[in-house]
Amino acid sequence: MKLLIVDDSKLMRNIIEDFLEEEDFTIVGSAPDGETALEIFKTTLPDIVTMDVTMPRMDGITCLTEMLKIKSDAKILMLTSQADKVTSNEVIARGAAGILSKPFGAEKLIDTLKEIMG
Repeated sequence: MKLLIVDDSKLMRNIIEDFLEEEDFTIVGSAPDGETALEIFKTTLPDIVTMDVTMPRMDGITCLTEMLKIKSDAKILMLTSQADKVTSNEVIARGAAGILSKPFGAEKLIDTLKEIMG
């Protein structure tokens, strides 16, 4: 399972990578913003993406929309510290496979990713 990690926090990207170290994911890239993520996405075509909603240069919601234009079957899990109903509804309406509120533990992230992948 090819995975791309997108978050403006380097610490958060490292935490996600550490959480998934023992799992069956191949991390194909890590990006600090939507624009960089989109470039990596185009060349690696990951199966699953973890993506922060709020980032500089291109926010996660815009990036989600662009990624799904490139690979419509990509599973994108949105991560947010602002898990309000409006944000949740918007990302699901735009095609996100799910949304996870920060902070979260390794078990919650892994269970959510496995659920999304079926």
